[in-house]
Amino acid sequence: MKVLLLHADYIEWKPTTPALRSAEPTTKDWVRVEEPLVVMVSVEKGDDESKIPKVIADVEEQFNRVKPKAIVVYPWVHLSQNPSKPHKALILIRKLAEELEKEGFEVYRAPFGWYKAFRISVKGHPLAELSRSF
Repeated sequence: MKVLLLHADYIEWKPTTPALRSAEPTTKDWVRVEEPLVVMVSVEKGDDESKIPKVIADVEEQFNRVKPKAIVVYPWVHLSQNPSKPHKALILIRKLAEELEKEGFEVYRAPFGWYKAFRISVKGHPLAELSRSF
């Protein structure tokens, strides 16, 4: 899994067009989350559930450092040059969000399988942007 963590003032997204026939059902309205830690995630070929605890540990560490109000799990295939099959990616992204919720975080998840318009205001401190591979 490749992950880009962004501590933001806000993120907004709006699904525009399905990118896959299997795109998740969703509203086409704008969604806005204030003061999030945005977890942009790409699932790569060969990734499985064993990667999720490592991602969660890193997210928890950064969450405790920057003290956001919520977590946004945002599928972002563009982080990878070797992405997994969409069905597998969706399963792992859903599992990541579920496990973060079980840890007690307020979690939002952008819909999988859509082209999306988005706006984000990233905070300007040294921990605001962190890229990781797991």
